[in-house]
Amino acid sequence: KEKKEKPCAKQNVKRFQWVDKANIMIFAGNLIQLTSSLVNLVGPSDRNIIQNLLMGGGCFFAWLSIVSYLQINSEYNLMFLTLLKSIPTLARFMISVMPVFVGIGFLLCCVFWRSEYFPRASKAFFSQFSLILGDIVVDSFTNLPVINFALGNLYIYIFVTFF
Repeated sequence: KEKKEKPCAKQNVKRFQWVDKANIMIFAGNLIQLTSSLVNLVGPSDRNIIQNLLMGGGCFFAWLSIVSYLQINSEYNLMFLTLLKSIPTLARFMISVMPVFVGIGFLLCCVFWRSEYFPRASKAFFSQFSLILGDIVVDSFTNLPVINFALGNLYIYIFVTFF
């Protein structure tokens, strides 16, 4: 009697080589787009949050699937390689900066609560981020010193300098 050989692990791996992260992502995106299309065809005429999430998620995965095609060519893969190498350093930086950022946000809520930019914590964090990006620099220079001249100017100069 001949013994039947069990397939080795390498053969099983070869069978499922086409199953990689990119193909799973592409399949998930297509499934979400199909579901979104069916929900929009059968569902009510006014869209709800589920329909919006499905449509947005399907579109997101469709655009993200292009990444797998760009990774084939090393010239287009530069962004992804850079991100992979920099993510650990950026994560450490974000973790170290987050307590200072949050602390300043709560301080601003307490000191400048009358300002339209810092009435509550979520708005304060958003305003700080906008100030970092330079979106509300002029507005902050005109708004905060009216509430408290010394602290308003001190905050703006220190925050812009350090962040």
